[in-house]
Amino acid sequence: MSAPDVLDRLTDLGSIKPIVRPGLPAKAGEAVTDNGMWIIDAPFPQLLLPSDVEAGASRNAAGAWEVSALSKELLLIPGIVEIGIFHGLNGLQAAQAGKFGLAQKPVAAYFGMEDGRVKVTGA
Repeated sequence: MSAPDVLDRLTDLGSIKPIVRPGLPAKAGEAVTDNGMWIIDAPFPQLLLPSDVEAGASRNAAGAWEVSALSKELLLIPGIVEIGIFHGLNGLQAAQAGKFGLAQKPVAAYFGMEDGRVKVTGA
């Protein structure tokens, strides 16, 4: 399996303690996708917007990644099939541009509150 190499490469990119997601308590072993692939959780320090870095730069002086640059870099790692960073066009923008089937950033987030209400936050 490529998981040890992927974990090393994620650490080299600045991820803080990446791990293969455990399946516990629901099942023994690792959590897997519907295609049987392991899921790796790789937390990074807060990502930057393009306006936060110099033109053409992918990281700032402290080593923090610009979101699009990190997304591209992650997909270059052998063994990574998909990532969970949603950036770029949102669903409405993609439809207007005729771009379908690509991952898109959400247009809203829904938060279930303790009192049963749902809080909606627009993007």
